[in-house]
Amino acid sequence: MIVGIINGYYRSGTTLMQRLYKLSNPNHIVLSEPTQHEIIDHVLANGCFKPSVLHGWNIFEDYCRLPREVRHEFIRRHFVVFDDNKEQWGIMTSEGAVRYLLQPLHDCKQPVVIKSNQLHLFLDKLREWYNCWILHLNRKIEYIVADHFDRFTLSNPKKAKDILSGKKGAISFYCDLVYDNLKKYLRINKDIVRNNLDKLVFNIMATKKVVEKMDNVVVLNFDEFVSNPVVKLNKLPFKVDRGVLHILDKSKKNPVPDWLWDMILDSVNYISEYINV
Repeated sequence: MIVGIINGYYRSGTTLMQRLYKLSNPNHIVLSEPTQHEIIDHVLANGCFKPSVLHGWNIFEDYCRLPREVRHEFIRRHFVVFDDNKEQWGIMTSEGAVRYLLQPLHDCKQPVVIKSNQLHLFLDKLREWYNCWILHLNRKIEYIVADHFDRFTLSNPKKAKDILSGKKGAISFYCDLVYDNLKKYLRINKDIVRNNLDKLVFNIMATKKVVEKMDNVVVLNFDEFVSNPVVKLNKLPFKVDRGVLHILDKSKKNPVPDWLWDMILDSVNYISEYINV
């Protein structure tokens, strides 16, 4: 049974929140990215218990805790939804596809929590369908953009600027796919972006606007939570064991270089003219 959803744009702290929840609720099944189009290929190729290179721990291990029949039906539906069909890649835009994909997880007798970066458009529906809690994490655009890069790239302005100011070459975490699918979903018929940074800023701003209009969704600023988690614990829709808060480390947040602040401000001002969700 799906009891909760942890959602947020890529690099918004969702995986760290997943770990806090898992350490505090070890009897629950906590699934990382079941709505991500490549996740089943990744789990099948690398196994449940291989630590994530990016995050340093076994973020996929609970796929192996699903009952066999639930896991097999979920994998079957995952291939149906995502194989040879990019319309749900990067961000899910079909209500029917979301419900079809997640139903086997809701049929599971054990409590299931989903951590996702692709469910922004349907959080209110998920609350209605499953009577579950919803936590959506927000961050400032500057921090999300900075965390799309490693520190070496950020300290090398030419390389990072070339990526952000160009239109060729993809930004990580499916930025292009999210942009293309959001544009279709929001019925924007022309290419409104000037460069890669505009795409990323559009994605963040558009999904934030959509979630702001929803009821019964708990929205939490992740950086404020990390800065003073004890004060913010009562904002969460679930209990976190205070003994696990030691895993929060403010030093892991990428600094935002001065040149990036200026670029993002320009992009936000430009994209604001097109955001009317």
